[in-house]
Amino acid sequence: MLEFQEAMKQGLLKIVNFESEEEEDSFVNYAVDLDDGESATCAIAVHRKWAVATDDDKAIKFLQKNFPHLQILSTLEIIKHWSEEIGVDSSTLRDVLNAIRIKGRYSPHSAPWGVT
Repeated sequence: MLEFQEAMKQGLLKIVNFESEEEEDSFVNYAVDLDDGESATCAIAVHRKWAVATDDDKAIKFLQKNFPHLQILSTLEIIKHWSEEIGVDSSTLRDVLNAIRIKGRYSPHSAPWGVT
């Protein structure tokens, strides 16, 4: 929880709500194909022209098909950027990736930059 609070303090994360009826309508329409969380994320991103961070294959395909101009980021891309920006050592990076795998129950198809 502290990590999220720090990220919000630094402006890296922001909690938002729907700002328009159009966003709400899109949320309802997208929910036919996606779960509620992904539908809300996509609706907000589409209307505000924001990037989307998701590992959900269904949401990625939906966005690529319907909104190919939107940038889609994966967990691994975010971790890669973070680790390169601050120069994370391999031991810490391995711990982070293991925590994502265990606590997040997420196992990527393959690491994009050769970390195993």
